[in-house]
Amino acid sequence: MDISLINSESLALLSRMAGQELQKKDATPAVVFMASLLCVLMGVIYQDGKITPQERERWQTNLTRLIPPNSNLKKLVPIFTKHILFLRIYKNFNDLLLLMSTLSDSEKLLLIGFGYQMSASDGEIELREKDYLENLADQINIDSRHIQIFESAFSDLVIEDQEALIEVHSLLDPAQFQLLDNIFVLAAKNIIEVLPAKPRLKRDKIRVLPNYDNLKQFQDYRQQLNNICDQFYKIIAQDKHQAWSKSLIHDIQEISKKNQSKRFRVTVVGEFSQGKSTFLNALVGEEIQPVREIPCTGVVSVLRYGEQKRVICCYKDGHQEDIPIENYQEKASISEEAAIGNLSDELAHCEIEEIIFEHPDLDICSSGVEIIDSPGLNEHPDREAITQKILKDTDAAIFITSASRCLAKSERDVIEGLKVTLNTGLSDQPANNLFILVNFWDLVQTEKGRNQIPKRIEENIQGKNPIISGENRIHYISAKLALDAIVNNEHNEYIETFDYFINCIQDFLVNERGKIEVTSNVNRIQALTEIADNDLKQFEKILDGKIKISESAKLEIFEKIGEASGRDLRILEQAKYSVAISLEYAAESWNEWVEELQDRIAKKADTWTSEHSPFVDKEKVLQDYCEQFTQDISEEIQNWIDDLQSEILSQQVKELNNLIHSELEAIRIDLQKLGNQLGTNLDEQFTSSMASNIRANNLGINSFRAGSKNDDEGGFNMFGSLGAGGLTTGALLGILGLGFIPALLVGGLAAVIGGFLFGGPDENEVYNQCKWQVYDLGFKKFFESEEETFNTIIENIELVYQERYLVFADFIEQAMALYENLIEQQEEAHTKTLEEKEKTIVWINEQHQKLKKIQNELNAIVTEVNR
Repeated sequence: MDISLINSESLALLSRMAGQELQKKDATPAVVFMASLLCVLMGVIYQDGKITPQERERWQTNLTRLIPPNSNLKKLVPIFTKHILFLRIYKNFNDLLLLMSTLSDSEKLLLIGFGYQMSASDGEIELREKDYLENLADQINIDSRHIQIFESAFSDLVIEDQEALIEVHSLLDPAQFQLLDNIFVLAAKNIIEVLPAKPRLKRDKIRVLPNYDNLKQFQDYRQQLNNICDQFYKIIAQDKHQAWSKSLIHDIQEISKKNQSKRFRVTVVGEFSQGKSTFLNALVGEEIQPVREIPCTGVVSVLRYGEQKRVICCYKDGHQEDIPIENYQEKASISEEAAIGNLSDELAHCEIEEIIFEHPDLDICSSGVEIIDSPGLNEHPDREAITQKILKDTDAAIFITSASRCLAKSERDVIEGLKVTLNTGLSDQPANNLFILVNFWDLVQTEKGRNQIPKRIEENIQGKNPIISGENRIHYISAKLALDAIVNNEHNEYIETFDYFINCIQDFLVNERGKIEVTSNVNRIQALTEIADNDLKQFEKILDGKIKISESAKLEIFEKIGEASGRDLRILEQAKYSVAISLEYAAESWNEWVEELQDRIAKKADTWTSEHSPFVDKEKVLQDYCEQFTQDISEEIQNWIDDLQSEILSQQVKELNNLIHSELEAIRIDLQKLGNQLGTNLDEQFTSSMASNIRANNLGINSFRAGSKNDDEGGFNMFGSLGAGGLTTGALLGILGLGFIPALLVGGLAAVIGGFLFGGPDENEVYNQCKWQVYDLGFKKFFESEEETFNTIIENIELVYQERYLVFADFIEQAMALYENLIEQQEEAHTKTLEEKEKTIVWINEQHQKLKKIQNELNAIVTEVNR
């Protein structure tokens, strides 16, 4: 429906039907459609001048099914009915054409379908009613073949024209109406349920199944790395000569565990009702995910490979349970009542954290891919926070939008936030692992639309300030038609575009994620083999007498171990001091901020606006004001955090990092002096192991060269990417424990304010009443949770310093392990006879060969991966 086509004449007609002058914003799609529907139904009913009991029952049933019980539209229906009847508008085709001028072909066909349903309600389609509907259909340019489908369907006749039936199904597909009011979706479902099932016609071509060989090859590489980790573990675990540092066992086990559990993680995100679940069903080739035309997915669903079908329900309190397969879709869905009514309320009270579906026969999953179906964004902040958490550990994110929306502002904001999250807080770089899928491409019928939409989307996404980077990141699909082709083993243009996308995502996972991951693991294992090899060389020198540790040197080593423990305590005390200073400042700053918060929001409230009518769309007006309230609260919190960071936290973090850097440099120098004295390279072993520590680099603890200076405060981002302005409003409120506010506002305010209709208070008075009720109730909820909110912020401040201390503590353990291994090797050598030493040297050479073999195997993997 194109509301922009409403002119003064059509608005005057609607005003006559309402019995009061309406403004253009009062003429919402739901109001125009309902007015048209009432005219058509009354036109059918009054062809014989009377209302039968069956017609009266059908009238009531339709209105009950289509209109929410407490909506203003329900109150408007009797007013419209009264004036339509009085003015005989249903008889005046000129008025009907004017009224329906904004409707799409699908919406007009839907009206005619309801007309035939009403005509057949008393058992047969009466001739005068049939003539009325055929004449109206002809006036509004409805295909006569489609009219015949309705006549046959409602008369229980056999439908011969199967192609026409397919066309009617396509035109009335409820997915066509999902971006309008729910009344359209329900109306389409009402008529579709009466029609015979959509026929499946034979096609000349069948689908060529996607090939996942490249993904499977990477599974082979991972298995090879697992085998190598196992080989290395067996070498160092059977350390009868005390040759190796004990930390090697822990390090190789950590790499092995991560490699074994690693799957490519692909997360599907987007606002509600954009076709995410249908897309996922097409991606896995089976109708697993629950699908509805109204919001459906209620929890995070994880699809992954398993040896047998299994569904695991994970709850927020930590416990898990297996549930029957047949209960999966029910558990993963929100109720239909909530989807139509108070969606946020049901989401807020859901106890399920995620549902895992393991399946042995999903090709893409058995090839090493784990797929996450996220709940809709911009619906409930708690859900957004969960989605943000998932994205931090994802290899690729797929954002699904509708071609008819052409990236609405809310979606552009979400995509911008996704970019920052995927970039771990960096807001000035495009994300290379974000894909945009433009769904419902089949509904864009005109050449003009198919040219303009991609141009606009690409300008928004890859323009002057690009949000994404990389080739083949934007795709135009029809998930539903692709799924139909997959289920029916057919071929159509949309399965081609869908399979092309699958190849692109596979190419990305293999060439831009897989190669990096495999190469990184190879490098880490190579580094461990070099450390093990150096340990052997050091032990051999000790056995040969080339390294001799005197008693005084041994005492010095013990002193250095003690000093290392002391350095650990100094960093711990500095971290505690920084926490205390930061928290004291934060508490004082927070109290000052809260004191003035209401005044600042009150000034912003004067600028809140809504394009919706408070008489027709009261709930949407409330929703608009709630969104602006939460946006303003979010911005205020974000500004306060940014000020806190610049005024105190950044300096404290920088001082802690500098102290850590100084202590690490002192340890390196000590190891260097001892190594020079004994003829070994202790300092090189220490710096090489630390230089590869990604966590330390991210935190700014990343400079280990002699004489280097560390001026980096590190990746200081509270709540992950929040410090860089990366979280959406909903995600921020969810993390801070304020996620329930939008859910409570609309539901609570609808009851508090009550309903208005034409002829009530002045429009501006109603707007202001809505606005200040949002303000009052919003702050009531904010202050109820203020203490919890501040405690959450405090916990994240503490975590900033704790992370740095824990990294330093790991480095201390590594340094102490180097000292201790040197002593243990000396003591082991001291107990051996000359013959035992010779045998041990032979054993050392054997281990050198084993390590060399592992290194050759690792080099072969890298060569194969990069070929």
